[in-house]
Amino acid sequence: MRIAACPVLCLRPSVIYGEDGASAQMFRQLAKLPLHALAMGGEQTLQPVHIDDLGAAVVNWLADQNAFSQTVSAVGAEPTTMRGMLDSYRAQFQLSPAYHLAMPRWMMFLMAKLGDFVPSSPLCSDTLTMMDAGNTAPSADFARLLNRPPRSFRTFIVPKN
Repeated sequence: MRIAACPVLCLRPSVIYGEDGASAQMFRQLAKLPLHALAMGGEQTLQPVHIDDLGAAVVNWLADQNAFSQTVSAVGAEPTTMRGMLDSYRAQFQLSPAYHLAMPRWMMFLMAKLGDFVPSSPLCSDTLTMMDAGNTAPSADFARLLNRPPRSFRTFIVPKN
């Protein structure tokens, strides 16, 4: 008996933003600080994607009778830098601009090595390597899965009344 191959969806997300996510909470808290100490000036590129967009893309693909196997970069509407993301979050909180302090690479390398020995550390050697590599891609394929443009990181923060 031959089993028919099922289509497979492989999503490759950039930084994922979810209101309750540990990293999103950390980035929101960092954004609220008046001074941002940024690894190598915060020029690492990323394209934050909202968790709701990831979920919607999967639901749309599963509901598609003509779904086919594909690998899609799951990214937000536009690329930014770590500094740009934090500055945007800060603006969404309606806070004045933060001061920025560029942390030199050698210092970040040492801190990452120390983080290798701390379970669940937000900074370790792997994190530093990923930051250096950057994580951006065209959003057109992901937008097709969503049937709309993905959300922008500039709209992730919803101020609480």
